[in-house]
Amino acid sequence: MKTLTNTLATLAIAFTLVSCEKEFYMPSAAPTAEETELTNQQDMPTPVVGEDVAELKSLWVKPTGTYENVQGVRVEIKNAAGEIVFNGIDVISQEDAMFQWDLNLDFQAETYTFTVKTASGNLISTSEVDFAEAFTQDEFIANAQDVTYYLQMNWKKAE
Repeated sequence: MKTLTNTLATLAIAFTLVSCEKEFYMPSAAPTAEETELTNQQDMPTPVVGEDVAELKSLWVKPTGTYENVQGVRVEIKNAAGEIVFNGIDVISQEDAMFQWDLNLDFQAETYTFTVKTASGNLISTSEVDFAEAFTQDEFIANAQDVTYYLQMNWKKAE
């Protein structure tokens, strides 16, 4: 009899808690796409070109599709004026999943052209990476055709 009383008391408490939760957590109407876009735009900080710079610490490149098993790549990064700011070759080892470069270079909050070629010079991908999209982030992933870029950076004021 005592077990039956305890079970009924437990069920009564459970039903009371569940009914309270339903009233307390009643969902409201979902925000419209326009409201979400406005909120996202208002929340995003804007970099000051020439003042806010990304110190690119490391760059990882992962070829995909036809080129996912390539053994060596060359990466070239050009600024908006067409000047080469980085050019490097890397060969992947068995225990690595991606090509990696340690850079420690400063990049303005603007768009750069990333070109990836095989070690023999065949073009894998040319794409634009906008550093302003990564403002205040310390890790940024940029997807392009046949390549994924993983960038690790710090944001700072230009010196």
